[in-house]
Amino acid sequence: MVLDLVKAKTIMNFLAHLILAHPDQDLMVGNYLGDLVHKKEVPFVPENFHQGINLHRFIDHFTDNHPSVDQINLIFRPAVGKYAPVASDIVMDYFIYKNWNIFNTIEYVDFEESVYQLLNETYASFPDSAADVTQKMVAGKWLKQYQSIEGMTDVMRRMNRKAKFSVDFEKCIAVMQVNEDKINEHFLCFYEDMGIECQYWINLQNAAK
Repeated sequence: MVLDLVKAKTIMNFLAHLILAHPDQDLMVGNYLGDLVHKKEVPFVPENFHQGINLHRFIDHFTDNHPSVDQINLIFRPAVGKYAPVASDIVMDYFIYKNWNIFNTIEYVDFEESVYQLLNETYASFPDSAADVTQKMVAGKWLKQYQSIEGMTDVMRRMNRKAKFSVDFEKCIAVMQVNEDKINEHFLCFYEDMGIECQYWINLQNAAK
């Protein structure tokens, strides 16, 4: 991914990173911070969040190399070209919500509120730019946006306003609706593998302590 593409997606795909680290709160915060802190800022992040930042990088690498994600990218490529991976990252949070009860025992509304509370308790220790985004995220209750087509449309419109490049992410909404069953099938294949690999990674890290 080119640098401007990475910067553009950072504030839009929180849900996967948060839930894959749940219920470990330090892992959740670090995983959430993974896209919000530059490498040079990591030493200024509390050490208990560092493992979560590393988990975030593991998740990103696994996602970028999974064949089911490649198939989702192909679906969005006609609409947004080389920025299809950005669209895929965003819409997969919608599919996490869509399939929430398959993978989680906690109710979504309870998880959502627990995230806002956790971030409210910790953002003061973040680097300034990450703290600013976090305050906006909590105040705007951004985790609600993944629950509906209207919310996802708003996400894509905000992506367009923030983009440093010429692309219309809102086109992805119609593509997602037309291909929802196909995307969901690819998503379920990917997400099941992702959950297994994340737990394996976490277990290895804990065993090494």
